[in-house]
Amino acid sequence: MAYQGEPGAHSEIALRKLLGPGVPALGVPTFRSLFARLREGRVDQAIAPIENSTMGTIPETRRELLRGGLAVVGGLHLPIDHALLALPGVRISELRSVRSHPHALAQCKGNLARMGLKLETAEDTAGSAREVVEQGERSVAALASAEAARLHRLSVLRVGLADRTPNVTRFLLLRRSPSLPPQAAAARPPPSRRTTELDLLRLEVQRVDLQLQRGILHRLDLARRIGEVKARSGSEVRDPRTEALVRTRWRDGLALASIEPERADRLAEWLLAESVRVQKALTSHGGRRAGTPVRPDPALS
Repeated sequence: MAYQGEPGAHSEIALRKLLGPGVPALGVPTFRSLFARLREGRVDQAIAPIENSTMGTIPETRRELLRGGLAVVGGLHLPIDHALLALPGVRISELRSVRSHPHALAQCKGNLARMGLKLETAEDTAGSAREVVEQGERSVAALASAEAARLHRLSVLRVGLADRTPNVTRFLLLRRSPSLPPQAAAARPPPSRRTTELDLLRLEVQRVDLQLQRGILHRLDLARRIGEVKARSGSEVRDPRTEALVRTRWRDGLALASIEPERADRLAEWLLAESVRVQKALTSHGGRRAGTPVRPDPALS
């Protein structure tokens, strides 16, 4: 079994969660070497990240899947909690830079910028923790897992540094596909290639679904805030003119995708009904504390 990185890397954590803590695992320095070992038969299986909820698709893995010759045999979604690690006794105010894999830095760049830290790239998250220990620089931190902190006896100064939460990565467990006879290969694409392309398309659908869900939750939260303003001013919950504009907006927008006006109207009516429900709840319950998130009715989700 192989993974990209060193002990304490999130890929190793995913591998052990999927196959058990005692599974023999080999860490390799780069994605290129990981997939080379798998294709050459030097390892039986490998685990690799394919998509992150903050960054989207991982391009290195996607490229290798599209090359064909690999089969997906398992996978899992792993919550990624990036931690700020430093030498024992170091305070955050002493730090000047943070080192990690580019993907990890990208997932946390907003929070790291607010801390005023210079970004330094490394081959691996856990490898950056090892480098902090080896170099002994008190002004340099690593962005890695709490497991990497434990292995290298570093202090955890802060956790939950991802700009967006939840920050989840999907990992795929891969093996090399058996070769097809030349006649079959000429007649049709290898099954493994069709499978991986289908997996990638389904990942895109999943990503869009998550965006839609976040958008609906955000829209309902805006409806709640509008309801609070209406409650303070004594305005009516229903506004026929605004509701008509919403219906027109959805009908015109979905017409671009050749969706029938009646279907667009049904979607607009559902959104309007949910907004009215949220705003009426403010009146019937005497108001809701500002900032309280709106949860959609399970019966309507």
